[in-house]
Parts: sequence; C-alpha cells; structure tokens
Amino acid sequence: STGSPRAQTARRTTIMALPVLLAAAPSYSQGFQDLRLRRILRELDLDTRPGTFVEFGWRGLYGANTHVLSSRGWSGVRFDGDRRDAKHNVTRAMVTTHSVVRLFERHGVPRDITYVSVDIDSADIWVLRALLRSSFAPTVLTVEYNSNYPWGVALAFPDLDAEPALSKKMWDKPCTKMWDGSCTKIWDGSCFMGSSATAIALAARELGYHVVDVEPGLDLFLVRASAWGARPVPDLEKIADWIYRPINLHYNAGKSMAAEHIAALVDYREYSR
Repeated sequence: STGSPRAQTARRTTIMALPVLLAAAPSYSQGFQDLRLRRILRELDLDTRPGTFVEFGWRGLYGANTHVLSSRGWSGVRFDGDRRDAKHNVTRAMVTTHSVVRLFERHGVPRDITYVSVDIDSADIWVLRALLRSSFAPTVLTVEYNSNYPWGVALAFPDLDAEPALSKKMWDKPCTKMWDGSCTKIWDGSCFMGSSATAIALAARELGYHVVDVEPGLDLFLVRASAWGARPVPDLEKIADWIYRPINLHYNAGKSMAAEHIAALVDYREYSR
C-alpha cells in the first residue's frame, strides 16, 4: 500500500535521488527545486497544461523556481524587494504579512493559483500563514527554510509587521553593502534568516498542507492536503541529516547572529498552542 514501510522508504529514496534521476533536464533554480516541482505537478496531473504562479524573491532567470514554468506557457507575477523587470513581469514590492494578500488581489492572482514560491529570507512563515488564512488556496508551494537549525528545533523568524518597535530597531539602518549587516529588510548573510523546517512543517499542518518533498538545505514543498489525498508523505525526522545544512555559519567569520536577533526569535511550538 502507499502507506506501507516499503512505500515510505521508496518515497524517501526518491527525495534524495531526484537530482540524479532528472540530471538531463534543465534546471534554473538555486538547487533542484524546479525539477522537484515538475515531478510533483506530474503526480497531481497539473503538468500537461499551463497553470499560474507567483514567486517572491527574484535573482534573475538563473536562481528562479518559476522560469521552467513561464518558459512552458504558464502565467504569473514575481515580486522582489530590490528589483523591477518588466520583461519577466517582476514587480518591486516588499512582501509582508500585511501586504501579501493585497498584492495578490492587486495583480489579479486567481484564488486557486497553482504554485507559489516563498523566498524572502525573513518572515517567510508569517507571510505563508497570512496567505493561507486568506481566501487564496495555492495547490503547491515552496517555502525556503533556515537550514542552520537541526530538525526538531521549531524556531521562527519574528513577524516584524506585528512588532513595529522591533522592526524599527532592527531595520532602520540604510543599506550599504549586501553582507555588512546594515541592509534594510535584506538578509545580512548571518544565520538570522527565515524559520526552521520544523516550524514551517508545523505551520503547514495547521493550515491544511502536507510537506511532500525537500530540496536539502533550501526549500520545503507543500501541497494542499485535499489535492494530495492519500498519497504517502515523507517522514522528515528520518531525513533530518538532509534537512540540516549549517551553511550560513561560514558567513561573517562564522558569527551566527547578534544577541538581539536571538532574543527576537519565536518558539513556534509555544506560539501555536
């Protein structure tokens, strides 16, 4: 059966083997997110016709999760806090818990949008919650997680929209260089970015989504539970070593994060009780 130990083992093996299995296919993502996405869309029978997408965070075609979709006739909009690119339908906008639904409505995003890519290096989990608690119901999402946290640690980046005083204290400096810690609402290269995989998985379950795949060190793949049905899902605890990737400790001479940043983190388990 699909829920048997053998099926679960096969599913876990597929997660790790996918880049090898699809190595001949072109990939534009930071990792292999677009290849994993295509596999999920095929599983859901959503890969045979153009769908719709939104992508938060745009680094250009190389690094984008949605280029593989737009090149196949999909329609969508991209948002980035720094960039504007009419050719690729990139709008300059800060995506926050207060702005995400308004941005979707302003740009005519369908309520049943096929795919959303969330990568804003900060309050991703709170933007995810704001979106999925609205009338928008994406079928598939990818959400970047902070791989510096081991599996089981449910720490979340603070929702700065909900704490104006904290937001001003942390983000009121002018942006000079990308990695010197002075940028306004831009990742400073330290471990103070995004939320743990555990926190995002907990939020996904609360909001009616399954975590069905992982791009190790980068993104979790969420599918609406009603769309995924009885298909098996991976036991994330059993692939904890693939989720944990403390890559950002190499930035800023190994400095993890400032004391005020540590104090601002949210224990998502406690928050969600």
